[in-house]
Amino acid sequence: MFFIAVSWLYIFLASALVGLFIQQKLKLPFQALVIQCLGWFGIALLASIYALFFPLNGIFHLVLLSFVFVSGFIYKKEFLKLIQDLWKLFKHLKIGFKVFIGIISVLILAKCASAPYILDNESYYIQTIKWLNEHGFVKGLANLHLFLGQTSGWHILQAAFNFDFLYANFNDLSGYCLLWGNLYSVKLLNDYFKNPRQKSLLFFAAFPLLNVFYFSFIAAPSPDIPVYVISWYVFYLVFTHFEQISPKLLISICLLIYFLIFIKLTNAFLLLLPLFFFVQNFKRHQPVIPLFLISGVSTLVIICLKNIMVTGVPLYPISLFGSLFSFDYVLPAELQKFYYHTTQAFAYKLSPNQYAELNAWQLFWHWLSLPKLHGFFNKFVIVLSAVTPLFITKIAKIELKKSSWFLYIIGIFQLIILGLTSPQYRFFLSIIFLFISLISLYFLQHKKLISSLMVLSLIGVMIHTFFSFSLNSFTNNPFATQSSSFQLKQIVFPHKNSRYSFDYEHLFLDNLDYHSPKKNDFFWNTGDGPLPTVNKDQIHYFKDNFRYIPQQRGKDLKEGFYSKKLPVE
Repeated sequence: MFFIAVSWLYIFLASALVGLFIQQKLKLPFQALVIQCLGWFGIALLASIYALFFPLNGIFHLVLLSFVFVSGFIYKKEFLKLIQDLWKLFKHLKIGFKVFIGIISVLILAKCASAPYILDNESYYIQTIKWLNEHGFVKGLANLHLFLGQTSGWHILQAAFNFDFLYANFNDLSGYCLLWGNLYSVKLLNDYFKNPRQKSLLFFAAFPLLNVFYFSFIAAPSPDIPVYVISWYVFYLVFTHFEQISPKLLISICLLIYFLIFIKLTNAFLLLLPLFFFVQNFKRHQPVIPLFLISGVSTLVIICLKNIMVTGVPLYPISLFGSLFSFDYVLPAELQKFYYHTTQAFAYKLSPNQYAELNAWQLFWHWLSLPKLHGFFNKFVIVLSAVTPLFITKIAKIELKKSSWFLYIIGIFQLIILGLTSPQYRFFLSIIFLFISLISLYFLQHKKLISSLMVLSLIGVMIHTFFSFSLNSFTNNPFATQSSSFQLKQIVFPHKNSRYSFDYEHLFLDNLDYHSPKKNDFFWNTGDGPLPTVNKDQIHYFKDNFRYIPQQRGKDLKEGFYSKKLPVE
């Protein structure tokens, strides 16, 4: 816990000063959460450009520190104002909210220090970050492990902030992000308690009540947490400024959306929000259109460059435009299709063959009848989609109704898109939270109710943090049936980045020199193994079924990998 807290102080300093640089240059609204997010985005883009050529190691931090020192010298007054604003924010909180922030901060640190729970952490989070730290972007890395081709912007940022050259157990950026989400939501609730007539402040009221759910994600660098936090804030800005959104605020929203797209390409639908405002009031927003286009194109170029580097496909896992490139390390089309179809089928808990045999109506009913957590959220989003309009009609102020209907339509559009592609509940949770936010405007108007629910959420988070319990009632996944709990020895030293302690065997396949975890049944497992690590079962599967094996492009791992086609036996 202590080491994580210290690392967060540095992350705050670097993010704040880089964020201030962007905010001041673009003359955007001065708001602490926006400045932090802009700082994360700026550092992630800088790290991405750097990783095209070099590893994200200690030398990168010298580059980043140089930029931070220069920004600190130039924007000293603005930084002090930011600190003063945060102190005033905390100082003016009611005592109950101060206690809540204090407790939730300690609990977030404790959960981050405990063993990570998310299975994706063991399949590709750790390895993605380790590759970035040791080699930067590696050509054709997806040929070694399909998941390594995703390389989320959040993992690039985590690689920039995990200080592997100093200590091996920092992978807690998602917890830091969640802390900011709680701080801002409590600030808005505090404002509502002072002025209950401002119903729009309740849009963020449900955020701290869902901490029990978020806590499953924060011990690993899950890209889902920043998506939930930042998208909720974007929706809030649109909700509260729907009638009179300023050009500068619109650019802030655009940059936050670009960051979300950089984290997960599935967030591209959020571009509908700024596009609506540009079309609605073109004359007012015309002056910032060049900035909107330049920042958007720049983000897209960096996304494509890192994807081309790692997979040979610019919009991986989407195969669009993939045929334009003929690098020797391009992920073969057969493997791209396998990954895409497997991902689609996984949303329905089916094999690709089973998925292909069902029509759209059968798939929908199968999806709706899935057991446990998946089935719950699938049914829940359908119910929310049906009942949310009923509560929108009950919102008193007409301006809130307009913004509510607009956001509701955007949410339904995204659900339709996901339903036609990959309706995994993690992908549409941000829309569930949007609908919950709209319903909160009607339900959470009483101070005592809000206070009581916040106390209950804290109790739930405490249980989640300090006790380990079976999750058989929530999942059928044999690798995710037991939660992790905080241990006293983690007060200073956090748990290692992997939940497991695997032994690894050193294997060779032609010129591929790799490590495979022993005694594990998880097909995609890599854990915290030495580079390169890939499960030998996975190697044999693609060899037997597709006649492809990964090979090194040279003696140095930095030269990358390609898929070698074997002759038919």
